[in-house]
Amino acid sequence: MKYVIDIDGTICKEVIIPDSGGKKDYKNHVPYQDRIDKVNALYDAGHTIKYLSLIHISEPTRRTPI
Repeated sequence: MKYVIDIDGTICKEVIIPDSGGKKDYKNHVPYQDRIDKVNALYDAGHTIKYLSLIHISEPTRRTPI
């Protein structure tokens, strides 16, 4: 089976920069290890995993990799 997993808010807790109007602090997002373990178990069981991020929509001017 194929799974598409969103990154922000699904496998990591989003961190918002204070007084930024809602901009995300991607470098300081906190991983949800239990959720990552579940995704890894799916992969180990032979499933296809694709990760999805909408950073290009939420921050269209971002030009540098995270």
